[in-house]
Amino acid sequence: MDRKDFLTYRIMKGRLSFCGDGFSIYIKEPDPDLLYDSIFIHEETYNKAYGEGVYLRDEILQLLYEKDLYSPFDDVDIERYKKDIEELKFQAFKNAFKPKELLEIKKLIRFTENTILKISRKKLIFDHLTCEGTASLAQWNWIIENSTYYADTDRLYDWKHVSVNTITSYHENQSISSIEFRQIARSDLWRPIWFLGKKTGNLFDRPSSKLTKDQIILCSFSNMYDNVYESSESPVEKIVDDDDCLDGWFVDQKRKNEKAKKQQEAEALTSNKRIANAGEVFVVASTQEEIENIESYNSVQMQNIKKNRVQQIFAEGEIKSDLQFQDRRLETQLQNNQAIVDKAKGR
Repeated sequence: MDRKDFLTYRIMKGRLSFCGDGFSIYIKEPDPDLLYDSIFIHEETYNKAYGEGVYLRDEILQLLYEKDLYSPFDDVDIERYKKDIEELKFQAFKNAFKPKELLEIKKLIRFTENTILKISRKKLIFDHLTCEGTASLAQWNWIIENSTYYADTDRLYDWKHVSVNTITSYHENQSISSIEFRQIARSDLWRPIWFLGKKTGNLFDRPSSKLTKDQIILCSFSNMYDNVYESSESPVEKIVDDDDCLDGWFVDQKRKNEKAKKQQEAEALTSNKRIANAGEVFVVASTQEEIENIESYNSVQMQNIKKNRVQQIFAEGEIKSDLQFQDRRLETQLQNNQAIVDKAKGR
């Protein structure tokens, strides 16, 4: 059995197995009831740490700033790299059938993802020393302690052979990645189970309020692929099976929807009869966000015209009439030429 199928059954069972020297245990995925109870452990540990003068997360962050170990500019870089990844995945979608180009794009995606990871780790390097970090660790250890059973029994494990910290680390290292969730969600083993489960409403033999985190994530990805397959612009299988290309398809769909929405907004903006036939419409904006939104109404052609006009103003210093703009002169010349042609044809 390959790992994908193994993980499918693991998610369905809602537990992870651990075999030691002469013993076997199950680490069950916590249900909402146990997760709710663990909140009190988190609060208790946090309050105790705070009372003992343990650093807060914001205080550690300030120390990182002072020691030049982290900077607010790093946060800016992370957001910029995320936008870069979005554009790269869009390019992956556009180059899905060009193996050489796609390979280079994927290399850039992985490099940028690793860069984000390295920057993020800098910010969290001392998180275990904070009230928040201490409380989160205590909470998760408590969850593991109360989720670990002797195999095939309802008896909690007594921790005679292995420590809670060891099992906590093991559970973390065996976590399922988003790549694996996506592989499972579109696999031949899972898809029939998903379809039948949706029809019967009994996918995991429990109500949706009792689903584990992994089960919820798998259902979310499965629903995502349903939407892809049912889309009127559903991509070919090669793109669906490639996470980067499919993410790029999502970017493409989002941009198309945004463009259509802005077109509708622009049409609503110019629906006033006074300006419906105007060549240009000036709209007053009060914030930078409004400025960017209004700018987006312009087509690429109009954006280029605006750019050229600004350059002409800087070059000539003063424009007394819009007829001095090169685009207006060209437009007027074309109109005159067309008038001559129409007159010659007797129109």
